[in-house]
Amino acid sequence: AAFVIHSVIHSRLGAQARVVLHTHQPWATSLCCTLDSDKDVLSRSPHPAAAALAAKTAVDPVFALARPPGTLGQENEDGAALAALFTAGKTVLLMGGHGVTVIGDSVAEAMAELILLEAVARALILDGAAQAGIALPAASSDKAQRLWRHAEGVISMGPEDYRAMLAET
Repeated sequence: AAFVIHSVIHSRLGAQARVVLHTHQPWATSLCCTLDSDKDVLSRSPHPAAAALAAKTAVDPVFALARPPGTLGQENEDGAALAALFTAGKTVLLMGGHGVTVIGDSVAEAMAELILLEAVARALILDGAAQAGIALPAASSDKAQRLWRHAEGVISMGPEDYRAMLAET
């Protein structure tokens, strides 16, 4: 399935999609599994980068639901349909009921989009839970601070940081 979809996206989008990454990140995938026809779902996130990411995000709310079980990515038409959603300026695709695909000029740029998307999706889901009055388990202050220090370092990394990391390997 990966070859069928990725190869078609690469061939249809050319240099715009030198890198195609598909993931099932927990927060972003959770968001994908609750999508409806709302194309601006990310813009509701309280994350400070939500609006900028929303402008670069395409949504296919029925990706997994529109195909018979066990047939995802078996036909070139799936890759062509997904490639068509990466219109001008769109680099992130939320695939309803499934996961996320990003395209980019480099692995570093695509990874930066994935990391930012996960942070925005997390903020959106936790904000929704708070508004609905759902009590989430509290982490100890020490644990929360350690987790935040780790996340802050990752979230603040940009494409240049990833390029440097990749150059070292």
